[in-house]
Amino acid sequence: MDSSNLSVDRLKTLVEINSLINSSYADVNMLFTHILKSAMRLVQCEASFLMMAMHGEKSLRFVVCLGPQGIDRMDFLVPIDDSIGGSAYKSGQSLIVNDVENNPYSRYSRLVRDKTGFLPKKLIVVPLRVDTVCVGVIELSNKVSGKDFDTDDLAILELMGSQAALAYMNAESFRKANREISLLQDTITSGSDYHTFISESRVMSDLGRMIDQVAATSSSVLILGESGVGKELLAEQIHLKSDRAHKPFVRVNCAALSSQLLESELFG
Repeated sequence: MDSSNLSVDRLKTLVEINSLINSSYADVNMLFTHILKSAMRLVQCEASFLMMAMHGEKSLRFVVCLGPQGIDRMDFLVPIDDSIGGSAYKSGQSLIVNDVENNPYSRYSRLVRDKTGFLPKKLIVVPLRVDTVCVGVIELSNKVSGKDFDTDDLAILELMGSQAALAYMNAESFRKANREISLLQDTITSGSDYHTFISESRVMSDLGRMIDQVAATSSSVLILGESGVGKELLAEQIHLKSDRAHKPFVRVNCAALSSQLLESELFG
C-alpha cells in the first residue's frame, strides 16, 4: 500500500471508528474488535491483541484477540513484571520489538506459545491511556511481509490506541450513568411510602446536618414554611434517621381537620 493510499485509508478508518464510538457505548468489545481489525489492515500484520490491567495491576488479561489461535488467548493472563506488554504498560511508552526472542521481557511470549502454538517474532505495543492513567495495551505481531515494524506502523497504532481509549472512556461513563440511573429507579420504585431525597446545594447540606441533630433527640419538632416547600420531606427524613424509623410514619392533613379534632389527633 503506497503512502497516498495509506493516508486516505487511514483517514477513512478514523472517521468510521469515530462514528461508531459516538453511536455505540454499550458493546465496547465490539468497538475494540473493529479498531484492532482496522489496525491489522493498515499495518498489514498477522495478529492483534488488546490486554487490560487485572488483579490489582499485577497482570494483563487478553480481552480481544485476532489472528492465529486468538480464541485460545481469551482471558489468558500475562504478568506485568515479566512481559513486553507489561513493560509498555508500566512505562506508558510505546515499544517496537523486532526481535522478541532475545528481548529481556520475552518470557511471556514463550508462555503464549506453549498455550496457543503461536510465537510472535516481532511486536509493536502501544499503551492504552485514559487521561493520564494507563488501563491496558494494544499489541500487533508479525508483519505479513516479514519486515520489521517501523515508526510509520507505530504512528498508525498510536492513532488506533487513542480511539480505543476514547471508546473505553465513553463505555465507562455509559456504564456509570446506567448504574446510577438503575439505583435511582430502584429507590423510587422500591414500594416505599417515602419520597426520594436528593440534594447537593450548600443550604440543603446544612439542613441535612440539622436533620441529623434533631433526629437523634426525642424532642417534638415544628416545621414551618409555605405550601410546597417540602415540609413533609423534612419530616420523613427526621423520622427515617431517628430510632423510631422502624415504627409507622403517620401523615395527617391538618388543613382538613377542625381545630378540636386536630388537637385530639396530635396531642390525644
